[in-house]
Amino acid sequence: MTIKKPVEMKVLFGTVYEEEGGKEVPFRQHLGDMGGSGFIYNEKGCQKILKAALENEHSWADVADYVCPLVDEILLDAHELDRGLYLDIMKKIHLTYLIMKQKEFARNGVGIVELSFKDNDPTIFEKAAAYLKDGYIIDKVTDLRDHTGCWHMDLLREEEDEEVDMPQTQSVMEVTEHERNLISLLRTLCFEDVLDAVDGIEKLKTDVYHKLQEKMAQKDLTSAAGWKERYEALDRLQESLGKANDDYRDHIFPENEDGGSVD
Repeated sequence: MTIKKPVEMKVLFGTVYEEEGGKEVPFRQHLGDMGGSGFIYNEKGCQKILKAALENEHSWADVADYVCPLVDEILLDAHELDRGLYLDIMKKIHLTYLIMKQKEFARNGVGIVELSFKDNDPTIFEKAAAYLKDGYIIDKVTDLRDHTGCWHMDLLREEEDEEVDMPQTQSVMEVTEHERNLISLLRTLCFEDVLDAVDGIEKLKTDVYHKLQEKMAQKDLTSAAGWKERYEALDRLQESLGKANDDYRDHIFPENEDGGSVD
């Protein structure tokens, strides 16, 4: 479709004034005042607005002030008079919503994956598991079978920002007495002590991973997402605990001879 020259919706519809006082009446208010009268189907200006929205360039303000109020009235009428038509419109609105949601998440640095699947679809759990392992979490699962015949699953992942070299600044972190005691203990533990603790966490990780697989096999994706988060938390704890002890670092990461931080 070729988009024609810009138009102003106000010019197409005209201006409505109050009978007393002569104050201009906003288009949305005018439609509300005339609601239920069939006004929008008898007024040629309303049809001109819809046609222009399809064929002509127009401003965001015109969409907000003229197109949206008109669409509101049409949608309300369809809901009351033709439920099938209303559902057809809502399917298109829902599809548009999903597309815009993906664009918005991409703009804000969040990755989103949308999966649609029917009942007893054995492949959905393999697909979801692959995304879960890649850092996604299940945002929600929506039953759209009455509209599309499918379930709909949203998976989200916050995208990591690119590392930017920032000037080094001196910062002070408040540390509680318990945290100071933990730091002192970590500095005095020998390699074998820390290794035992790390191995203990590894066993817990194995148990949690089995729970994750169990929930996936049961098709309980919400619980599976929770077990995945727990697995990742244990993994971070295990890594941080080991790297916080000099003796453990010297044995496991001998390439970091300066004793500094390990990436």
